[in-house]
Amino acid sequence: MKKRLCLFLAMLMVFSLLPASALAAEGEETVEIEEETPDPPPHEHVYTAVVTTPTCTEGGYTTYTCACGETYTAD
Repeated sequence: MKKRLCLFLAMLMVFSLLPASALAAEGEETVEIEEETPDPPPHEHVYTAVVTTPTCTEGGYTTYTCACGETYTAD
């Protein structure tokens, strides 16, 4: 039983070290196919508004922020 286990493990190690092309039968070709990943859909900005109210010395404004980090301010 131990001899069979050792033989199995030795064969497993040898086959794991061989490249896939070495395992192909003679005359056969191995072909690797690369799958194309689709482009992600374009990002559409969805802004949340934070209003800063005016004070006696400063004017008020609204800051718009998107989840992607894009921000802008407007009156």
